[in-house]
Amino acid sequence: AGAVLLQSDGELLENAKALHKRLGYRFRVETLRYPSTTMVAREFVLEATLVNEGSAPFYYPWETVVSFLNGAGESVFEAPLLDPAWDPRNWTPGSHALTASVRLPDTASLPTGEYTLAVAIRNPKSDEEPLFLAMEGRDDAGRYRMGRLRIATATPWDVNGDGAVDIIDLVTVASAFGTSGDDLPGDTNGDAIVNIIDLVTVASHFGETTTVAGAPQLPHPSHSVLIEGWLRQARRADDGSGTFRRGIRVLKRLLGDDTADRMRLLPNYPNPFNPETWIPFELSKGGEVVVTVYNVRGQVVRSMELGFRDPGVYRTPNRAAYWDGRNDLGEEVAGDAYFVELSTGGYRETRRLALIK
Repeated sequence: AGAVLLQSDGELLENAKALHKRLGYRFRVETLRYPSTTMVAREFVLEATLVNEGSAPFYYPWETVVSFLNGAGESVFEAPLLDPAWDPRNWTPGSHALTASVRLPDTASLPTGEYTLAVAIRNPKSDEEPLFLAMEGRDDAGRYRMGRLRIATATPWDVNGDGAVDIIDLVTVASAFGTSGDDLPGDTNGDAIVNIIDLVTVASHFGETTTVAGAPQLPHPSHSVLIEGWLRQARRADDGSGTFRRGIRVLKRLLGDDTADRMRLLPNYPNPFNPETWIPFELSKGGEVVVTVYNVRGQVVRSMELGFRDPGVYRTPNRAAYWDGRNDLGEEVAGDAYFVELSTGGYRETRRLALIK
């Protein structure tokens, strides 16, 4: 077939292009998923769909490399993806679902901040120019810029580092009560001992998320006895600080004590999110509740009439307002900043939320 193409009409360049198109590789990243916010010293998971639109794989042992670029376009971190699935020699014609996990260094090697994620396919043994892909976004170094991401420092109250402060973190701290030593999981204040102060600190941040994740895991009914014990200890140790007040209030709510002392709209979780989020709130008196989502131009995107709600705390997924990232017509909305408003009686409160795609 190659000989026929090259000899057909003497136009060598055009026939060579046609030969490459028919017999060569033609790679394109169709989709790429990764957390928009990730933490240092954690696993960074990357999922991609790669398509080879050509007729053959690549025949040389080159490697796929991910890089984090700073605002000047300099690579501050890069890692080759060594899983055989990311070897371009295995990318036969068609679509390939790929997953990679990269361990990120600590802040000494990777400062926190905003970066651009880039991908390149290059020869690890020479300075040859990286492969050209059938897509836009290539920079002068042959890297393809795929999107933005933020590197953050892990918070001590997210004990297991999964991006959500939930019942798992509380149980982890409680199971370590009385242990002492350096760098203990659950030692939120760094005093080298895990005790009720650490548990109350975690409880005061319950429900917070730092990555695009699902709703925090909530207690099972079997946890009630544990929580009652924690609450008794917290009350005995209460020093009157804001942390103790918040922590005790959360523990009471986890037991079903849903009293609210004022009206307020709480931070949605997760935030940022994709494609769904929960919008918690508190009511000090009952009334008709409407939750409205606006775009940055002030236009109504979604209006949710929740009906009459009794006084109480509406924090958990089965009680909070829920938005699936669609407008009133059922269409998916674009990734952008939005504003959510809680309206009940004469009370209104608005918060900002971010949908990332």
